[in-house]
Amino acid sequence: ADVGAGADDGWKIQWIANRWIDFAARDGTDAMIADMLRSEQFKFYANRGPRFRRHMAGLIRATPPAGLRHTLSEVLAKRKSLFRMTGGLKSIKVPTLVMLGQQDYLCRNSSRLMAETIPGAVLCKIAGAGHITPLEAPRQFNAHLLDFLRS
Repeated sequence: ADVGAGADDGWKIQWIANRWIDFAARDGTDAMIADMLRSEQFKFYANRGPRFRRHMAGLIRATPPAGLRHTLSEVLAKRKSLFRMTGGLKSIKVPTLVMLGQQDYLCRNSSRLMAETIPGAVLCKIAGAGHITPLEAPRQFNAHLLDFLRS
């Protein structure tokens, strides 16, 4: 669900990860969070209203700074492109559901790649959701997941 963000545009995810690390170091956590909430990753959820914005800011703030820095600099910024891993994707032998929000522009290409490359994979787009489908559309997310697991 909502996977592969930045996988088709490695330099961009490296740039944004480094941007957020710099924000935190230079201007503090609040400045970094404000920038994160304007990004494609979080804006669909955060723009639903003040309560959602505070909730997402709280989730980010609750992440230990060392963990957030590591995720940004060592995971996201160094992620290998899914488009270079098609051999591995073709070798997946288990039933696979690929879910993304209808407005998840970050994962659109990577989700399509996985659905087209993993044998028998099913692609499911969830209406009214962006990049964080379990939070943005939990009922739809759970219903699609349960339907897939039952099948």
